[in-house]
Amino acid sequence: MNERKMDELIANVDSVLNKSKASSSPNQDKINLFILGQPHHNLFKLIFESCSFTPKNTLEGYFVKAYKCDIYYGDSERLYHLDSSEKKEVDYSYVTNVLSTFDNVINNLRFEYTTNQVWAKDINIHLIVSDNDYADVDWNFINKNADYVLFSLSATALLSMCERKILRTILLPNMGNELGILLTNDNMILSDDRGFIETSLTKVFGDYSSPIFRFPDVDEERLAYFLKELPQKSAKLIEKRQKRARKIELNELLTELKLQIEVLSSDNEKLDDAIELLSEKLQKLPDRKESAFRRARMKYTSKLRIELSEAVSVFHQEFNEALEKEIASNNDVQELEAIIPNYIKKQWESEANVLFDRVQSYSESIGIELKDYINDDIISYIADGISEDFANYVFGLTKMYMKKQPKSNGPVIQVKSFDFELPKDNSKLKKYGVVASGVALVMLSHPIVGIAVAVLGSKKVEKESEKKFVSTNKQALLDASYRMCSDYHSEMDLWIDQMIKFIESHFEQCIAECYHQVIDMMIEAVKNKQQDFSSHDEELGELNRLKNQIEAEINEAN
Repeated sequence: MNERKMDELIANVDSVLNKSKASSSPNQDKINLFILGQPHHNLFKLIFESCSFTPKNTLEGYFVKAYKCDIYYGDSERLYHLDSSEKKEVDYSYVTNVLSTFDNVINNLRFEYTTNQVWAKDINIHLIVSDNDYADVDWNFINKNADYVLFSLSATALLSMCERKILRTILLPNMGNELGILLTNDNMILSDDRGFIETSLTKVFGDYSSPIFRFPDVDEERLAYFLKELPQKSAKLIEKRQKRARKIELNELLTELKLQIEVLSSDNEKLDDAIELLSEKLQKLPDRKESAFRRARMKYTSKLRIELSEAVSVFHQEFNEALEKEIASNNDVQELEAIIPNYIKKQWESEANVLFDRVQSYSESIGIELKDYINDDIISYIADGISEDFANYVFGLTKMYMKKQPKSNGPVIQVKSFDFELPKDNSKLKKYGVVASGVALVMLSHPIVGIAVAVLGSKKVEKESEKKFVSTNKQALLDASYRMCSDYHSEMDLWIDQMIKFIESHFEQCIAECYHQVIDMMIEAVKNKQQDFSSHDEELGELNRLKNQIEAEINEAN
């Protein structure tokens, strides 16, 4: 363990231990209320209507997308959509449309709402909606920062395995009585079944007392009253939150210290086991990479291909209908012959630009999501078949003895970026990294040169247009228009296919390089430890002293 790492660890321990056990006066802080659920629970409608932010039935629809919404006090009632480039004010119909559209082009939706209702001066509300069984939720952040949590369940599909696990292993142990339940779809349950639901929830909660709010209609006023009254308990809630956050930080430090002590104390037998494990994983890597690529293709590009093809088909049908009406309303065939070919060409080129923007937006989200996908899959692959303790040991050993150190706290494994540009667009490529949390390795970035995209075959269609549009009546003109649009449709399908194949080829290359380099560097790190003949008695003594100090603080906190 080098001196720099040791100094950083001591500084981190000192920072946590010296942190004031009671920060600024709780009465000066706002309550942080986190509300969690899944898209079909429609928390937007539930919370916004209960709090009288919006008229009833304004947010109707079956929501299918994950999103976040922060609700703060402000001078007026305003709703914003936040993305990477701007903060745009929107209305409720925008929210309904974007959350009810089943596509994967717009990801990580974030909204912000300001209200001038007086009770909101003392409370911040954070809606977090997951479409991935809460795998994308930062529970550690919530446990550290939440004063109260409302967890949404559906009465028609009560307590899935995922929901039981979250309640029993995350929310109840950390939040305890500062946890409530929002029970949606209550109107779809028979009266006789409500007793069974109550019994099921009571078994999960055990000795904890948690309020249950039923929706729709039953408890909207009760929830509104609860939210308005919650700030009255701010002093007690904030004090509990501060103690909880401190305890979590202490346990995180203790886990890190124990792991580093174990690594520094490693004997040759355990190091040989680590080498054997990683070598075995390396031998079986081809099958895993193929599987990882196949799953990535199904997760990302297969869906995109369907969405783009459907968009082209819809445009083709609607545009043909518009052309038919336009031709029927104009009796000057010669005038139509002069303007329609160029008009058709421009409309299809415009549609190509629209689809390109979708691909570009989607490719950027892929660059962000792929890092998590590869990270999770590499860790899962290495940890498969071994104990959790040994897996943590291997990852900790790698982190401590790798030669290439992360340059920052940001992404530490770089992968190919996915970026496309139209011929007129000279924007720079954006690079995205893959973070292997717990592994902390560094790989070089492999930029991809952007490809110019346009509607393939447009020149061919343009050359043939003169021949096709020599017509003497409206029907012939309409038939020629249909043929030209059909040609564009075919070429767009070809363009979509080539674009998807382009993305998939870089998926495959990126996955192959990442997996190989990660395991190679992990093996190198273990060998570095085997060649480390220096004595670590002094470092181990200091680490054990810090460990004992933290354990004493945890016992005091309990």
